Amino acid sequence: MISIPAHRPWLALACAAACVTTLPAHADTFSLGAVTGPRTFTFDDIAHATPFEDVFTFSVASGSSLSFSGFVNTPLSNRFWINDLEGRLERGGTTVLEADAETILTPFSHREVTFARHTLTSGDYTLRLFGTPTAVFPGPRSSYDGAFTFAALPPVPEPGTMALMALGLTGVGWGARRRRLH
Repeated sequence: MISIPAHRPWLALACAAACVTTLPAHADTFSLGAVTGPRTFTFDDIAHATPFEDVFTFSVASGSSLSFSGFVNTPLSNRFWINDLEGRLERGGTTVLEADAETILTPFSHREVTFARHTLTSGDYTLRLFGTPTAVFPGPRSSYDGAFTFAALPPVPEPGTMALMALGLTGVGWGARRRRLH
C-alpha cells in the first residue's frame, strides 16, 4: 500500500493517473469448443469501455480440415465505436491469418474486420480481437458483433480415381480419333 502525505494531494492524483494508464487491456475468453464440421458461430453486442483483447479459442478435430472465414463489425455510430478494431488467428503462438480492417465512412462511420477464407488443419487455435473503444460521451460502452464460419472443404479425388479418369479420357480421345480416320 502506498502512503500519501496529507500536505501533497497532487501526489494522490499523480498516482491515480499512473495506475489508470498502466492498467492492462481487459480480456474476455470465449471457448467455441471442438469444431468437427460445418458450423457458424455468431455473436453480438460484446461491449467494452476500456482497451481490450478478446480471445476466442477452438480446436479442429484430428484428421480434419475446414475452411474458415469471418467478419467483425462495430455498430453504425459516430459516437460509440472501436476505431482500431483488429483481429488475428493463431495456432501455437504463430500467426496463421490476420484480418483486413477497413473504416467505412458513411454518415455513421463504423469499422469492418474481415477474415479471408483460409484452410485450417487439425489443432488448437486462438482468435484474438483487440481495440480501444472511443466513446464520445463518458459512460457508454462501445461494442462489436460478427460471425465465424467453418465450412467443409470440397473433396479431393484420390490418385487412383484421377488415374482412372485420365485413362478413360485417353480411351475416348483414341476412339474419336480412330472414327475420324475411317
